[in-house]
Amino acid sequence: MGKCYRQLNLNERIEIYRLHEAGISRRKIGEAIGRHHTTVGRELRRNSKPTKAWPKGGYSAVRAQERTDLRRRRHR
Repeated sequence: MGKCYRQLNLNERIEIYRLHEAGISRRKIGEAIGRHHTTVGRELRRNSKPTKAWPKGGYSAVRAQERTDLRRRRHR
């Protein structure tokens, strides 16, 4: 049997944002939300890049959720 993966939800993204801003390590954030630390790192890397609409970059939980929803719609 393969592993069952589930997407991060908005509440988990908010917690990632809060802990990341507090200077907590990715490993500790992962432990706090019950996810692997590489999932946290991937989330921060994927959704922190500057864009035309977000020139400063940085991680925002709501923006990350919006980008995820957009990616899902485009993929289907």
